[in-house]
Amino acid sequence: MSDETDAYLAELEAAEAEAAGLLEAAGPDGADLDQRASAVIRQLRAAAKRHRREVDRIRDEARTEARQELIRERQTEAAYRRLSVPPSARVLFQDVDPTDPAAMQARADELREAGVAWPGQP
Repeated sequence: MSDETDAYLAELEAAEAEAAGLLEAAGPDGADLDQRASAVIRQLRAAAKRHRREVDRIRDEARTEARQELIRERQTEAAYRRLSVPPSARVLFQDVDPTDPAAMQARADELREAGVAWPGQP
């Protein structure tokens, strides 16, 4: 993580710890809580405002990574389906890039020549 992210998270953790302390210190009636709680809320809002761009960047990165992972999973599954590779035989393709159709086909051919076959194999 970047130094900005670390600073932001440290600031949020400090505010969270202060809020937890306020809740513990508040009596059963919560009498003195309002002013001090308002101060913590203002502190949290100020921290979020100062670091909004960083938070947005982190969210965008997370979305992009999740999308790429989903695309890769779909491509991998499509490659196995295309060759009719059952789940039990997928371990034989572990060292092959499933998004490379030529490499996948070469491995299937190699396995077939070695006498390894599965139902529905092209």
